[in-house]
Amino acid sequence: GMIRLLVVAPGGSEEVLEAGHLLLATGRRPNIDDIGLEQAGVELLHGRIVVGPNLRTSNRHVYVCGDAAGGHQFTHVAEHHAGVVLKNILFHLPARVEERVIPWCTFTDPELARVGLSEREARQSDIAHRVYTFPFTDIDRAQTDDETDGFVKILVTPGGRLLGAAIVGPHAGELIHEYALAMAENVRLSSLSGMLHVYPTMAQINRRVAQAYRREALTPGVKKWLKRLFALRGRLDEAVGEI
Repeated sequence: GMIRLLVVAPGGSEEVLEAGHLLLATGRRPNIDDIGLEQAGVELLHGRIVVGPNLRTSNRHVYVCGDAAGGHQFTHVAEHHAGVVLKNILFHLPARVEERVIPWCTFTDPELARVGLSEREARQSDIAHRVYTFPFTDIDRAQTDDETDGFVKILVTPGGRLLGAAIVGPHAGELIHEYALAMAENVRLSSLSGMLHVYPTMAQINRRVAQAYRREALTPGVKKWLKRLFALRGRLDEAVGEI
């Protein structure tokens, strides 16, 4: 009566997983049948409620929030929707749904978290960008906890603005918020690379990957000048993030 799944890794190694049940995540469909939306003048399109950026429907007295509003179907987005609706209804503030900076996390092992653009989306939109990565294997806390699988990848404009970030690794859902704040407030990567992080923590990886951008930004002339000034003797790459 067990369900057996054969997993083949890219290298050819095989592993068999056994379980009593198989859960299929097939998506969600709003439960809006027979509740009188047509009589209320609420417009529908392909079985979904049509809403504006302030979550108001075609009936100005009716708002929608949560999964029924479409878009990103996350619990934290539904909470954000509720705040938008309350601001519009109770306080008559022109609140709108945040669409640009929405972090999310898939709680697998290791966790997968993301915010902003992916590398593929940036290429498809022809957006100039640079990519930097840093592995958890080089983070002391990850070594101590024996959780070194994964890495951080960030997408940055040539001018140092963050376009997106992805984290595969331990506590990715916690670590992604630093990048979400940086994107929301248009913080430059140079500020992130210079921010103090508690040692030893997993969050240090956010600073380390930002320092990779700073190292690349140095011109050969500046590197030569710094090397002579600090007598680093080949250790410039390790120290430039601290300068």
